[in-house]
Amino acid sequence: KCGPSRQKQAKNIFFSILIVDHICILRRIILNSYQQIILNNILRGPANCN
Repeated sequence: KCGPSRQKQAKNIFFSILIVDHICILRRIILNSYQQIILNNILRGPANCN
């Protein structure tokens, strides 16, 4: 009786870790792209003014 439930619990933990990992990766990608956009705007800004 203990076997299947423990296996299910382990699977749930594994999936939750996977999901958290993906959220972290997504957040990093989003932050990096935002920084890139901001940098591009800053670099482009003065050129556009002149």
